[in-house]
Amino acid sequence: MTPSRITRAGLLAALLWPGLAAAAGLNDTGITQCANATQNNLTCPQAGFPSQDAETGRDAQQTAGTLTKVGGGSAGFDFTKLDSGGHPLPASATTWDCVRDNVTGLIWEVKTDNSGIISPYPPPGLRDKDSTYTWYNSDSATNGGNAGSLGSDTCSGTLPNNQCNTQAYVAAVNALSPALCGYTDWRLPTVEELNNIVDHSRPGPAIDMTYFPGTVSGYFWSASPSVSDAGRAWSVGFWSGYVGTGSKGDSDAVRLVRGGPPYTPETTPTSDFILDDVNGTAYHKTTGLTWKRCAEGQSWDSVNKTCTGTAAGGYTWSAALSLASGGWRLPNINELHSIVERRNSNPAINATVFPNISSDDFLLFWSTSLLPSSGSLVWIISFISGSNGDVHAGHSSSFAVRLVRGGQYSLLSVSKDGGGSGTVASNLPGIECGEFCQGSFANELLAAGQIILTATPDAGSTFGGWTDCPSASGNQCTIALSTATDTHVTATFNLTTPTPCTLDVDGNNTAAALEDGLLTIRYEFGFRGATLITGAVAAGCTRCTAAAIETYLAQCEVAKTTDIDGNNAVAALEDGLLTIRYEFGFRGATLTTGAVGASCTRCTAAAIESYLGSLTP
Repeated sequence: MTPSRITRAGLLAALLWPGLAAAAGLNDTGITQCANATQNNLTCPQAGFPSQDAETGRDAQQTAGTLTKVGGGSAGFDFTKLDSGGHPLPASATTWDCVRDNVTGLIWEVKTDNSGIISPYPPPGLRDKDSTYTWYNSDSATNGGNAGSLGSDTCSGTLPNNQCNTQAYVAAVNALSPALCGYTDWRLPTVEELNNIVDHSRPGPAIDMTYFPGTVSGYFWSASPSVSDAGRAWSVGFWSGYVGTGSKGDSDAVRLVRGGPPYTPETTPTSDFILDDVNGTAYHKTTGLTWKRCAEGQSWDSVNKTCTGTAAGGYTWSAALSLASGGWRLPNINELHSIVERRNSNPAINATVFPNISSDDFLLFWSTSLLPSSGSLVWIISFISGSNGDVHAGHSSSFAVRLVRGGQYSLLSVSKDGGGSGTVASNLPGIECGEFCQGSFANELLAAGQIILTATPDAGSTFGGWTDCPSASGNQCTIALSTATDTHVTATFNLTTPTPCTLDVDGNNTAAALEDGLLTIRYEFGFRGATLITGAVAAGCTRCTAAAIETYLAQCEVAKTTDIDGNNAVAALEDGLLTIRYEFGFRGATLTTGAVGASCTRCTAAAIESYLGSLTP
């Protein structure tokens, strides 16, 4: 039987399906100008209105010319256009299907305008910018207690039974062949993810149209149901960036996303924070921000771990901005949204992290972020519900304040080296892993001014020592952390007795393409942990865990056994591709075409087949 032909693009799409966990970055707002009491769109700074949105963060860095980007985009945004196979394109590309957000790591659908086009792919109008959908989710665990509406034909007959709803649209896009940008795990975004691509400097559409053309100035559905009304769900209005809820029976636009964690009702779990119960601060690991756990006007009670007193709701915008001191400042609108707990209502906040905020009168909080209008309008957030709204900066209205600061922590990262395996743990929570790992430590936690790492080898391995450790003693490494310095150390683990290398990676006495070949090429692409082994370890394995397989493949790489073409380098799209093709049954030119590296010493199909045959159990 002739094996099916596998292209590089198709192979990459198949390999990447488990997904890589990415840090959930936070975009800046896009605002690059300041305001006074009566006027927006002014240069910065403005007397009496210090530390505005435009003066901090990625947008300010871009204005100053100090921000480095992977791709392009206005202000502090960093986007990359992707072609139909998910491959990066230059910023000058005139056609593209998806956009990768290089800050958050998410990949976004780009809407099309297929009106009048007759084509088998995509179906006419399936992803059309003007199609709208009702909110529908049949999963009772995530639909907020109400599945929503199946809808009617508001999408040009592109969905089954003319039922244009969000669930049907997600299913239809994931069923496309070829897959949209090479992926079949598209989903409805959370409201926080959707808000994160709003460009608050633009009147509608409030988004970078250079990367997201065809965006309508209307509501876009999120996956997030309302906790206070089961018949409603959260949406974002792209005429301004308004975040609110709409009836699930409303027909609104949809933009799908992929990557990141799946939707869960809890948006700010306590596990996402490092809580300082002495000084009353909370470091948010997902955004890198440190928050005061009490609103201004309250005091932190370190004995009872709560806020005492009443939040002061009497700050004008100018007074709120003027509270900035010692690194603390008023947050922008995206930063405030990042601590809304959408599982809760009145207050819509995690009461363990931010205790004792319960009075309706003081649940409206200022942000630094302006609306793109000639008047001086500023965004505020209601922590009664989690929605936002706008008020005049010079108005007599007064609201509450919660201060934030960025970068007030030390980052410690640890990696492993050598052919052996082991774990590294710290005396403080944050480092506890056997793979590359990192922890972010609020300075207030470091009363002793240091962290102690302990390396423990697995069975069959020995600890070989530390690299770049400031103070090492045996298997322990002591590190003094500061706000100014990030630290990276390496723990080396060596094998006690090397294991002979064959193509049988999982140790079940067979070499199979979708098991051993997949493990090999994923490893060479840099996959580790669950993303390395998911769906690729066979029954009857003797090397079944990620740690065991990584140790084995690291040893084989050091020994150059996995250097299939003999060019003294191990590469996924050369040696890994040759391995998996061979295990699929490819021979001759179909085995070697486009997969043999420069400076090879095994360059012909015959030589490579002979070598791989010698490694087959």
